[in-house]
Amino acid sequence: MDMSNTSSSVSGDPSELETLRSENAMLRDEVAFLRKEIGRLQAKLDRITGGGNVPDPSIARTNPLKKQKERKERKKRTQNFVRKKDPATREVSLFAQKCPDCGRRLEGGWEHGRRQVIDIPAIPVEVTDYIITARHCGACDKRVLPDRNFQGIVVGKHRIGIRLMSIITHLREAAHMPVRTIQETLKSLFGLSISVGEIVVLAQDFARIGKPVYDALREEIRGSDYCHSDETSWREDGVGGELWSVSTPNVSFFHRDTREARVIEEILGDYQGTVVSDFYAGYNHVGRRHQRCWRHYLADLHSLKEACPDNPALVKWVDDIVALYRDAKKYQQVCRQAIASGRPLFGYMVFDRRRTREVFENELLEIARQPVPDAPDRHTTLAQRIENFLSELFTFTLYPDVPSDNNAAEREIRPAVINRKVCGGTRSKKGSLTKMINMSLLRTWRKRSIPTIEQGIRMLAEYKTPASIRAPTI
Repeated sequence: MDMSNTSSSVSGDPSELETLRSENAMLRDEVAFLRKEIGRLQAKLDRITGGGNVPDPSIARTNPLKKQKERKERKKRTQNFVRKKDPATREVSLFAQKCPDCGRRLEGGWEHGRRQVIDIPAIPVEVTDYIITARHCGACDKRVLPDRNFQGIVVGKHRIGIRLMSIITHLREAAHMPVRTIQETLKSLFGLSISVGEIVVLAQDFARIGKPVYDALREEIRGSDYCHSDETSWREDGVGGELWSVSTPNVSFFHRDTREARVIEEILGDYQGTVVSDFYAGYNHVGRRHQRCWRHYLADLHSLKEACPDNPALVKWVDDIVALYRDAKKYQQVCRQAIASGRPLFGYMVFDRRRTREVFENELLEIARQPVPDAPDRHTTLAQRIENFLSELFTFTLYPDVPSDNNAAEREIRPAVINRKVCGGTRSKKGSLTKMINMSLLRTWRKRSIPTIEQGIRMLAEYKTPASIRAPTI
């Protein structure tokens, strides 16, 4: 190839020569960038692998910067997770009558295997006619009738028995089923035709019988060491109102009224325990002590931090409060362990816990008063909240059994919110009272691990129908 000709041809075109020079410069820059990137990746690889050669991809690599967990030997299971077979209530034998090849009749045999099927048979509703027979006494010359007390079978003049009455209440309050859905379910499962009005009346009578138990639950809350409280909206005949939830680990109590502070004051009365709640001012004058919910406050802090990520002073302010709360939770856990151990509580006596509580309060107040430049108004609001509720934020350190949050009340009121979304509220004061009583009873029984349907049957069976409202003889 004649290089002189090529060189002369290239050099003879200045524009083409300039293009080649620019392309050469661009390629040199790209090569320099790629070398720099290779160096960065090589440094990262050396940091991960500890410096040596590139390991074999087939060999599992470990990150030296990541703390390695001790691999414990897997505990052997006492049983597998396959559903165990239930005791059979009926057995059906399957066998061949004839040989499929030669047609010979077969006899005898042995068990080759089993296949278990679980199902509910179609059960028609049972309707019982109690025939009341009158007899004549010749000596007294009068008519003698048998005892017509149906206690333990039916309530009042209803035709619906106590078992079905308890099932209907369970479907309505525990399963959150609308009245018409209950009507359709009973029709399809048992062939029972029952009107919407009768379902409503059955629920009202269940609540009327359970009213003394409902009142006893309120008294039990008033005698507890601490209780949780929360509220949510509840409409009655289209008018807005408030559903109050007051609960302990073993009791649930619901009440519908306005959002005024007098409502919770009437529910708790002269309560001498600790009220765990949010920062609503309606709780200010109930209970002997208060514990304000830290989860609500931490959620507000998290929102503030996310809204101002470029303000390092504000981020540090939020992180300092969160770190202090975590230290207080660790102290509460240690106190619980010390009390549960039964050993002398050196360092964790009530006076020690009171001093520690004051330390936490002073540190939190000091953080709240720290100036934060360019902070939004929400920061001022949250700092002022510490000033206003400082004495009610660390009650859980003085009384370790008291929770630091109001999550229990949130979980307690969630079924009521679901129920509200299903039914949309109630239509009358009587309907609201029925709803509150039945929800309180069934929720309390569930907390205590008591079967709600069976407990409802027991409550109805113990009720004595007054003689004046017993069903007349037909």
